[in-house]
Amino acid sequence: MLTYDELLKEIRLRSPAEQLALLEELAHSLRAELTPAPNTPPKNPEELGWPPGYFESVYGSLRDTNFERPSQGDYDLREDLD
Repeated sequence: MLTYDELLKEIRLRSPAEQLALLEELAHSLRAELTPAPNTPPKNPEELGWPPGYFESVYGSLRDTNFERPSQGDYDLREDLD
């Protein structure tokens, strides 16, 4: 697989017409990959890379709403920047 810089170097070796055709083909290919197919069912969490049962095990695990932020203390005194 080519890196970004290697790809640019390869593209610049081509004629302007070939560069344009190649870039249009790349853009078309990327749009096709990034555009979801119509009527595609949504993926479940496991298909998206989450461990099985992850959301069921963590949802609602922080039911305590009595969160308190303790005192953060005083700010450090610093020298002024000139």
